[in-house]
Order: sequence, then structure tokens, then C-alpha cells
Amino acid sequence: QVAIKILHADVGKDPIAVERFKREYETAEMLAHPHIVKVIELGLTADAANYMVMEYLHGEELGNLLRREGAIRPARTVRFVCQAALALEHAHAFGVIHRDLKPDNIFLCASPEGDVVRLLDFGSVKLQVETGPKLTAFGTTLGSPYYMSPEQAMGKADVDHRTDVFAMAAILHEAATGRVAFEGPNVAQILMKIVQFEPPPPSSINPSFPISFDEVVEHGLQK
Repeated sequence: QVAIKILHADVGKDPIAVERFKREYETAEMLAHPHIVKVIELGLTADAANYMVMEYLHGEELGNLLRREGAIRPARTVRFVCQAALALEHAHAFGVIHRDLKPDNIFLCASPEGDVVRLLDFGSVKLQVETGPKLTAFGTTLGSPYYMSPEQAMGKADVDHRTDVFAMAAILHEAATGRVAFEGPNVAQILMKIVQFEPPPPSSINPSFPISFDEVVEHGLQK
């Protein structure tokens, strides 16, 4: 079984979207890690639509789990973050920065031992040694607002691996508490909070998480 991802015809008219699609494939193929989704083929359909063939994953995105259950158990949280961190460490060793980490990009595959993580969507990836065309116009910022690093929130183009560390810490905070670390009624206020405010320690909201977990999250969310 495989999953086939096809660019919608309207999206396929946008050269930046097509380039992101190709880079998503090329990056996943280059990294080839047990906790990064495996890609198999990239090509064009008979009517010239871009498609990508990937491994078929049984399970659900972390985002779905959080929307359904809110906070999740400490042991399950530690299990998924350790696997995701191994994948990120591998990517960072290649100079690859994801830049758009969010719960919907962390897929939890079901197994008898528990969740097995696959990181998804390396289309926003930044290579520290840039090898391809820029995928964003000047002044635009990639990423999901709730998980942006302060440097992304301020619109800085020169981000490094610490952007992924910040996003993962924000995801950890949400997994422990059932709420996003930086809340706001609109994008501007969310970004302002990311730059200026510190969220409460997870254990103050969910006492089942130890203070040592708070310290990890606090370290990851340093400005």
C-alpha cells in the first residue's frame, strides 16, 4: 500500500507551490530516516499534475489526537517527542531546518509497542547551505503562527535549527496542557506573545507532568 499526493490543478499553476512540493520529496528522500516519512517516487500524471508516492501510514496526526483528547499522558508525550527529536537531529546534521513543525506534521503510526513517529511535510524546509531557489517572497514568513519561533514571528529570514527546537517545545507544552502555549484572538497578537511573553509551566496546568518536564519546555522556549 502507498499514499499518492497530487497537487491540485490550481495549486500546480503556482511555481513556488510546485517547487515546495519537489523540495518536500527531495528532502525526505535525502534524509531517509526511520522517523521521517518515506518517499518513493515523484512525477507527472498524464494531464501534467505533479504527484508524489509515499509510504502508507496507519494512524493519525498528533493534531487530531490533541483536538480529540486535549492533554495526553506523560509517557506518551515523552515517547513521541523522543522520536521526533531523533528525526530533527538527523535533519539538522544535514543542515536541513523544517521551519513548519506543528502537531499536524507529526504522524503517530499505530504499533503494538505504542506510537511510532513520522515527521511530515518538509516543503518549507530551509537548507543552511542553500541549494535551491528561495521559496518565499521578501517579507513573508513561513510557519504555523502558534508554533513560530520569535525570530520567525519577527520576520527574520536567517533562521537556524533553534527554530525547530522552539516549535517542538511549543508542541510539548500543548501536549501536556491541552492548550496552545501562545494564545491570541488573531495572528498579530499570537506573534506578539511569542516574542514578548512566557507561557505558564505545564505542571501548573497539568500536575501529572513533573517539574523536570517544565525545565525542558522552558529551555526550548527561550527567546
